[in-house]
Amino acid sequence: MLGVGGANKSEPGKNSTKLAQIVCSTVLAGELSLLSALAAGDLVKSHLSLN
Repeated sequence: MLGVGGANKSEPGKNSTKLAQIVCSTVLAGELSLLSALAAGDLVKSHLSLN
């Protein structure tokens, strides 16, 4: 699905580099989402209303 399965015999380490980029991108997207919710005040509102 992500295109990083198995070993890359022509370029060793390429699949691990690609997987690291995918993981870092996912974490960065989550952090940006959290920061935007904090800046807009949505996070606090939802925590108070759903507590």
